[in-house]
Amino acid sequence: MGSGTGASVLELIRVFEKATRVKLKFVIGPRRSGDVEKVYANPSKANHQLDWRTELSMEDALTHAWAWQQNLKKK
Repeated sequence: MGSGTGASVLELIRVFEKATRVKLKFVIGPRRSGDVEKVYANPSKANHQLDWRTELSMEDALTHAWAWQQNLKKK
């Protein structure tokens, strides 16, 4: 699911780093044929059929996902 608002990979990286306080190593290279600028999920069908709405910001969602991932490592 998603919010309907797009995010670039770099935006996602920056939000992840802020949310988790983890510095990611990455290299920005030239755009490849077929690469897209932004990706987003259109939630309108879920809004209508399931009465579902996005509740978390990208930062909050990444914080929760990171905590879940860290918890898996402990098991």
